[in-house]
Amino acid sequence: MTHNAADRQLMMEVVARYAFGYDEAEFDLIGEAFTTHATSKGVWSTGSVAWGPMRGREEIVSVLSAMRKGQSDQPRHIITNFLFTRQTDSSASARFYLALNSTVDDKCSIGSAGKYDAEFVNDAGVWRLSRLDALLDRSH
Repeated sequence: MTHNAADRQLMMEVVARYAFGYDEAEFDLIGEAFTTHATSKGVWSTGSVAWGPMRGREEIVSVLSAMRKGQSDQPRHIITNFLFTRQTDSSASARFYLALNSTVDDKCSIGSAGKYDAEFVNDAGVWRLSRLDALLDRSH
């Protein structure tokens, strides 16, 4: 496995761009994080709620922006514990954890926790997500 720390940092920044874009309702940042033909999906561990699979950057941005606009809380993604499982000069795979803070009326709590599985590709010199799948431990 290739171990390029600079590329790993850039991939972690892509994930931060996605999370910040969602939390701040800056949906162009979400779009920048994904390749044109990316896929994404998510599910609560109970299986009671799922979203996706979404196919393509436009659908991902559309579905996630609709989800975000439907929320009354202020979410804050806390992304940590990156574990890269594969890396080459042009692609990589990683898993990482999520703690999802939620603020409503000056009260902050952990809304959920979970994990992501991701695939990255070097898209004309820019690292982007080609797949992002979420498994949340509970609904929020």
